[in-house]
Amino acid sequence: MIERFPPFVSLLPLLLVCFAAGLQAQEQPKISDIQARAFESRTGDFSADLLSTGRADLGNMPIGETASVSTFVIVKVDFGKDSPIPERAGVRLVATESGSMPFSVKRKRQADKIILDSTNAVGLADANGTTYVGFWLMKTGCQSIKLTATLTGVSKKSSKTEILAFTCYE
Repeated sequence: MIERFPPFVSLLPLLLVCFAAGLQAQEQPKISDIQARAFESRTGDFSADLLSTGRADLGNMPIGETASVSTFVIVKVDFGKDSPIPERAGVRLVATESGSMPFSVKRKRQADKIILDSTNAVGLADANGTTYVGFWLMKTGCQSIKLTATLTGVSKKSSKTEILAFTCYE
């Protein structure tokens, strides 16, 4: 006696292959870029990206021609085109100020200090699945700052680190 299976059973292997291919094609969410823009005290404008190639010297920022004492950090997150954004997705930014001032007359070494440890929710994404999250850093300009951005609330974490090489020569 030959048993007959319902017609959809013969399609099962094909459906499994299509499902697996769909899972592989979906990109993993990731932090793809960090930008930092000085808030210029004299004009109220934002500088060009301080982390970009060919950036300006970051020495004496609080008193220079484009004086600045705070910085706006922008974290770019790519979820992938047509990918859902998890409800709990967020970006955590930890900004750690270096305790050293290599050009200072008083070369006293101090401990590194966390000046920001904040998590912001992820907003809506554009058609390509890209969104941006912003953070303010106050009192910046004379000591290097390590920026570490981490994607939270997703199955596979993504992190990126950049250094803002501020220094003061006095």
